This record gives sequence, structure tokens and C-alpha cells, in this order.
Amino acid sequence: MENYNSTRVTLKISEGGDKANASLMAYVVDHHGSLIESAAFEKNTAVLKQTRGTMEGQQRIYIAQPLPKDLEKKINERLLVNAGAYSVVQNFIGNEIAISRVPTTLFDPWNLELCFIQGNITNNVLINGVEVTSPVNNARVHIERIGRRLRWPLWPIWYDRIPDWVIDETRNQLLQISPAPPIPEDVMQGIRSDSRDKVLQTLADNHEFFHPYFCRWAWCWPWFYYVIDETIVSTDCNGNFDWPEIFLSCCPPNIYIWVEVNIGGQWVTVYKPWLPCSTYWPYTCGAPININLGNLNLLPCNNNGALPGECVYLNSVSGGTPIRSIQQSNSSSGHLSNAVGLVDYTDGNGNDHGNISPFGSSFSFWLQFGVNLYGATFGGNTITNYRWSYVQKTDAYLQTPVSPVSGTLNPIVNMPYYYYLPNPSGVGYDEIIGTFNLGPFYDASNKPMYVIPQSSPTLSYPSLPAGAQISLPAGAVDPAWYYPYPLTVSISLDSGHYPDGLYEFTFELLNETGTVVPIPVTNNAPFLIDAIPTDINPGGATMINAYGLLSGGGISENYVITDGLGINAVGFQFQMRIDNAHCYAGISDAIVDGATTDTECGTGTYQEGTDPVELIFQAGHPHNFALFSFEVEKGNSGYVAAAGLAGESANANIPPAVVTLANNAAGTTFDISQVSSLPLLNPENPEFQVANMDEYSSTGITVGALLGTCTTAAFSENLSVTGTHTDGTGRVTAFDASVVAAIAISPAIVAPSPGS
Repeated sequence: MENYNSTRVTLKISEGGDKANASLMAYVVDHHGSLIESAAFEKNTAVLKQTRGTMEGQQRIYIAQPLPKDLEKKINERLLVNAGAYSVVQNFIGNEIAISRVPTTLFDPWNLELCFIQGNITNNVLINGVEVTSPVNNARVHIERIGRRLRWPLWPIWYDRIPDWVIDETRNQLLQISPAPPIPEDVMQGIRSDSRDKVLQTLADNHEFFHPYFCRWAWCWPWFYYVIDETIVSTDCNGNFDWPEIFLSCCPPNIYIWVEVNIGGQWVTVYKPWLPCSTYWPYTCGAPININLGNLNLLPCNNNGALPGECVYLNSVSGGTPIRSIQQSNSSSGHLSNAVGLVDYTDGNGNDHGNISPFGSSFSFWLQFGVNLYGATFGGNTITNYRWSYVQKTDAYLQTPVSPVSGTLNPIVNMPYYYYLPNPSGVGYDEIIGTFNLGPFYDASNKPMYVIPQSSPTLSYPSLPAGAQISLPAGAVDPAWYYPYPLTVSISLDSGHYPDGLYEFTFELLNETGTVVPIPVTNNAPFLIDAIPTDINPGGATMINAYGLLSGGGISENYVITDGLGINAVGFQFQMRIDNAHCYAGISDAIVDGATTDTECGTGTYQEGTDPVELIFQAGHPHNFALFSFEVEKGNSGYVAAAGLAGESANANIPPAVVTLANNAAGTTFDISQVSSLPLLNPENPEFQVANMDEYSSTGITVGALLGTCTTAAFSENLSVTGTHTDGTGRVTAFDASVVAAIAISPAIVAPSPGS
């Protein structure tokens, strides 16, 4: 008698072609639907590890193409059936199963799709007695796929596995309910049937009617639903999570989410609704799953985005203008021949004018300190502090100043922080806000310096003077910086206290005595700067070493100051233009037919429509940091195109001879010259009058061009001059100027001839 326990089972396909069959796999699952083994076909044969003796149970064999790598760990009977695998009839001849042929659909390519599962976890928490919605950071989000056992083609394979008592109990429960909305009578007839097959078929075909009841009956879930644990992901400080899921296009995923958070060092389930009732049937890929926990005792998210390492990222001016965007070269930009120290300016219409924007008003320097910078040691020197200094390089006209301004910045710098105290009521928290003084502290030579903040305000700061360390009250929890750590307002200054001109600012890292700490330039630290597309930056990082080593080559700005040998970095340096000069604007009397309009009444007269009209205005900025717009409006009929002009402040481009600009109307031009002052009888003296103002006077404008179909008309002359200054976050409007004037044009009154 043949020993079926010693010979391995062989599968043989008799038709279909060896070449085609060679791409197939045999999969064996146990009575739970779990994968036992898989074997590849070689030509038309696959040899299993199983023997006939071990196969004579409830194991099943399926044939399919090899499943993609991404799905290999998920293979089970459900997946195989959903994918259209062929179920082998186990007709043994000895230890061999003969298969006459397999469906041609087995050779169709897998149809896979990528589904991004994403969402946001928030919580309502009581802070200072007010319910505040806050994102939940570092929550563990469990993503599970839910399937229905009672659906084609799956449910027949579970037919024998569902106990009779489950079917009987389901029938009894459904017959006792008063459904709302009602279940159709023909469907209920199937439930009343005494046939097990009829009841199961009815349940399988009418899930939409029965699901509202099944999802509340936990006892039936193991028989009607199955759960696949997909993954666990964590939320960021904005409460966001996502996960890329690969699935067969035939079977869109049904997604269920539950959430844990860490409370007191223990992972606690804070959201786990009734499973099938809260499943997304099916989930629409990319649709946000937004969950609010409603737990009044969960603290909101705090510190996030810490910069690792012993480094400092020179971030921006006032948090809005990247330091890397400030031009460091003596080259032209826009209408300026030298735009060193300036940044880009885009007007309100979206037109980019190049780097023509200086810094004015008050601004600050924002840095990001690495979490390991404080206390980092180089050459026996420990970094604990920093210092800002400055020197004026040129005046506003880029000429070397006679007495340049220099010094060390020393304003008070505080970083706000907060912590929570449990509310005495036992529900929620009180938020307490404090300030941590970064300086200035003074070294032995009375130079100001500032302490480098660490990831938390309550960490040890041995370099601080006595009493400067923060001490929290008993019961305080979650102390954190109020700003998104570790972006720090490292220093602020009012530029109005500095003469207009080009300045060089220097940032240095110090030890606790105020001595500069030299750092080898071969290190990946300390000074980081924004990466830009022109950098040699193979890794595609957003920040690179300011010395250029990390980028695979140097960067052109030469930010890093090194010692005499070029071995150590001793500071970070950059230039920026400071300007607080006002724009100027003025309109002079118009000249009609060669005669000045009356200043008091503003009226000019003409003989013919071809008589000339000269419009005169002054517009600009002493250092050319402005745009202007001059428009003439007739009555209420709109602007006269031939009389308008717009452009950039241009006095640096005016040679001793008069130059001419054309406006947007053919035959009309404006001559530009320079004037230092205007007669007091002018209708409008310029706002903020200065020497060498740009004066524009029109040529080619005729009375007829202004009047159109009118014989007499009144006009308004409207001039606005817009400064291009920035404080790092937006345009400074305080330096603008504008003026309005009016004229009227009418026919000259001709005196009657003698004797008429």
C-alpha cells in the first residue's frame, strides 16, 4: 500500500502551454484561510512541501500569478479569492493532482492601485476655562482593513464555518426588530426561510439593509466581518497622519481607524468606536479622515521641529525674508546698477522689479539653533552664547562714509514660554505664560552677549547668571517655548537709529566668558543657510553648510568668516541695505498753449485743439527705492491714457543732459530733469522735498488729446509714489508720498475787433 505521508504532492496542468504555466504559483491555505506555503510552477508542474496525508483536511489549493512584492506578506485566502485565483479540485491519483486546464484570466496582469489614507486627529481641551481645539501630536493611529465574509466571491468558502446558532440568532433578531428604514418584504421572506442556504444568500445579497443592525450586534462580528491590521502610524504636531496602501482595483479598501495616546507613560486607547458602524465602506482614497477625541484632559501639542545637531540655521529677517535672498554681490538688478544688500520687490500687480527693496523701520534676525549646540565643545571651548555686531560699509549712495557707524547690538531679548497647571476643578488646565531672558549679559570687557536656547526652557543653563534659570511651580507640566521651537528672535533693532547705507552684520558663537569659539570648517556645522537651485546640492537638502562643503562645492556669498589659516570658522557675516528716507511727490502748474495755468483757480485757455499742454510733476526717492504712477482723470469719464506715466525712481540714471521717457500712448513723451527746489507759488510743493528731485514734463500732449469731444473740461492730476522698503514681513508704507492737483481747460475769450 502506497505511503501518502512520505511523498510530496505534485500539481500537473495538462493544457495551457508550458511557457504560460511557468508564470503561475500554487498557494496552499489552511482551514482558517491563512497561507501555509507557496510553490512556483516549472513548466506545467509544481511540487508542494505538503503530502497527501497532510492535505486530506480542510486545506485548499489556489493557482494564481505571483503576487507583487508589496502584497506578499498579506496573502491569505480572501486576497486570493478577491484576485480571481483558481481553486483547485483535489482529485488525487496517488500523490498527484491532475488539472486539465486553468482559466486564461489567470494570465492577465495584476491591476493594482495606490491609495493614500490620510487624516487629522484633534482634541477639545479646556485651557483657562475655554474649550480649545488643538491637534494631537504623536498619537498612534491604527489603520485596519475591514471585509465582509458574506459577499461574493468570498462567502461560499465560509459557508461551512458559520455555526447554525449564528444563523438562527441572526434570523430571530431580525424578525423581532421594527426596522427603520423598513426592510423590503421580499428580503424578509428570505430571512424567514427555514433553508440555511436561503438565509445566507439573503444576508449576502442585501448587506445595505442589514448592516445598520449588524454593526450594533457585537456577537455577530466575527462571523460576518473580518479585520486585517494594516499598520500603525503616528501623527505630527499638526495632528496629521497618512499611509500609502496598495490594493487590488477589484477590491477598494474598507478602512477602520482607532487611536491611542501616551498618558503618564502608558498607551491609552482614547478612540475606538463600534467597528463596522464606523468603517468607511469603501474608503475614498485621499479623503480626509478627521477625528476629534473630545477628551478634556489631554494636553495640546507643544514643541516640534527641533533642528538636530551642533549647528545654527541663519533663517530670516523678521521670519519672512530669507537671509539667503539678500543680494551679496556688487551687481545690477532691476533699474539699479548696484543692488548689494537688497531683496526682490514685486508690485501689487505681480510685476517683479528685481532686487530694489531695502530694509527699513524695525526688523529682527530669526535663527534656528540645533538642539546640541548649547554645550558643544570645540578645541576645549564650550559654546553657550552668541553675539551680533555691525559696521556701516558705505553711505546710501554706496560711497565710503567718512565716519562709519559700528558697534554691538544689545537690545533685551526675551523668549516667551508656557506650561500647564491642572485646573483646581479637576477638569482641564490653566496655561501659564512666562518669559525667559536670553540677554544681554555682559562679559568682562562689558560686551553684550546672549544665551543660546535649548529645546526646553527648563533645561540646565550653567552659563546663566544666578537667578536667571527658570523654576516651575509644583504640578506644572509640559513646559515649552511659546514660539514653534526652535525658531528664535535672536535680536531686534530699530533701523531708524542707523544712517542710511550698506551694513555688514556679524553673528558669532561664544563661550561663557564671551570669547569666540573657533570651529573647524570641515565640520558639518555650525552655520547652515537655505539651499537654492543653483547650489551644488546632490542630496536635495533644504539647508546646506554656509561654507559650502556639504553642497559639494562652495557657495558664492562668502558668509563664513575664517581665521587667518582658513581652518576654523569664527563667524557668519552678511550685508544688507538700511534706508529710512521718504519718497517725494509734487505737481507743478500745468502750461496750456504756452501760458501757466492760474495757480489759484487752475484754469488754462486755448485757441486751437492742436495747442500744446505741458504737465509737470516731481516723483521719486533720494536713493531710487520707489515706483511712481501719474494719472490724469477728466471729469467723471476716466483717465486720459495719453497723459499718464508710470515707472521706477530714476535719478541715478539721469545724466547731465535731459532724457526722455515714452508713455503708453503714441506720440507722448516725458522729459526728465533734476531740480533742487520749486517756487513757493507752485500749487503743490513736493511732500518731503529733497535736493536733486526727478522732474517729469510732458511733450506732445495737445489740448484735443485731453478734451476729446469736450470744449471745456476739468481734470485731476493724481500722483502716487510707492516706497519699495521692507521690514522683512512686508512693504513699509510709511515712506510713501502722494499728491493731487486740479486744472481746467476752456476756450480763450476773443475780444471783439474794433468797430464790430
